[in-house]
Amino acid sequence: MPLYIRCSRCGQRKERGQPCACEAAFEKRRGEKRVYKKAEGTRKLYHTGRWKDLREVVLSLHSGLDPWARAHGRIEYAETVHHIVPAEEHPESFFNPENLIPLSKRSHAEVHALYRASDEGKTQTQKELFALVKLVEGRGV
Repeated sequence: MPLYIRCSRCGQRKERGQPCACEAAFEKRRGEKRVYKKAEGTRKLYHTGRWKDLREVVLSLHSGLDPWARAHGRIEYAETVHHIVPAEEHPESFFNPENLIPLSKRSHAEVHALYRASDEGKTQTQKELFALVKLVEGRGV
């Protein structure tokens, strides 16, 4: 009677000592390298030292916390620095600290959902985000 085990890659049951069907596919792909699309336009700016330094400054200005979440009754750590006016629309304001606000993943998803909902919703959300940035600047932090 054969002894069966689970494949560590796909979890399928296989006979002990026999190769799994997924192993053949894995071996076939082993030598291949993934080809990634080269960043273009404003996307390539995210890989610069200037952006990385500015991102850290913006996060530290807000003590690493998400002001959008705080305004909505939550306390969350910021993980993303968001362009209030999208970089694709106004590339000249890419490095403008007044156009940047730190957000958590949850808040970032909420903000983009509001941006997509309607032009009016986008404008209102941007006004609220700019007000939150001004609030921190007004404290002299």
